[in-house]
Amino acid sequence: SSDADTERYRLFEAVTSMFAAIGGEAGTVLVIDDLHWASKPTLLLLRHLLRKAPDARLLVIGTYRDTDIDRSHPLAELLADLRREPGVERIALDGLSAPEVEALVVAAAGHELDDDSRTLAAMVHAETSGNPLFVGEVLRHLAETGAIVRVGGRWQLAAGTTAASLPEGVRDVIGRRLNALSAEANDLATWAAVIGRDFRLDVLTAVGGRSEGEVLDVLDEVIDARLVEEMGPDRYRFSHALVRASLYDELRTSRRVRMHRTVGEA
Repeated sequence: SSDADTERYRLFEAVTSMFAAIGGEAGTVLVIDDLHWASKPTLLLLRHLLRKAPDARLLVIGTYRDTDIDRSHPLAELLADLRREPGVERIALDGLSAPEVEALVVAAAGHELDDDSRTLAAMVHAETSGNPLFVGEVLRHLAETGAIVRVGGRWQLAAGTTAASLPEGVRDVIGRRLNALSAEANDLATWAAVIGRDFRLDVLTAVGGRSEGEVLDVLDEVIDARLVEEMGPDRYRFSHALVRASLYDELRTSRRVRMHRTVGEA
């Protein structure tokens, strides 16, 4: 045994050699999901692997949620270091487009789209903004609740189906992101949900019980979490209709009525 730095280097070299041996001439693809949860020692090992990747014939694919890291996060330091490394590519993933959601619905339904299923695909895209997890959860929810049915081997919307109530899987994902926000941000976001999918700063300030500067500060927190988008000067929108629905559905009827009255007066 020797000093800690030497021991760590020997460990990192052993891991690199292991991947080189596993891949042989063909090489190895290593996929690491949810890097925003990785500890600093894990990220140090990853940095060593990436620097040795060409020699080890190793392709590393790492995924992370940029909403879950800030400047103090260990991953932020690694990402800054990787900008100087050759062969490293950053790819930002957006939601699926409307045609891509249609393709996903075709794959799930097992048939080409007719007018009914095109309406379904458009509704799902509007509700989810193309988030693949949300799309899958909403389709599953619609099937389980009978909002879509199979008739003659084809999907059809049940009569009166216009939008889906929030599936539990989606509610859990959104809930975790909301729980990471401050109590002030959650309160303000709830007021915004009562106003609607789109809302203005002046209305939110009037009902939120805070000064305009305080509202802007809290809104910055919600925007950084990618739950709300800035659409122009003093104009905002929930990034997903399901985010707004999650906040709105948590309100009991009596409180919801009174909040609507306050919003209407504003």
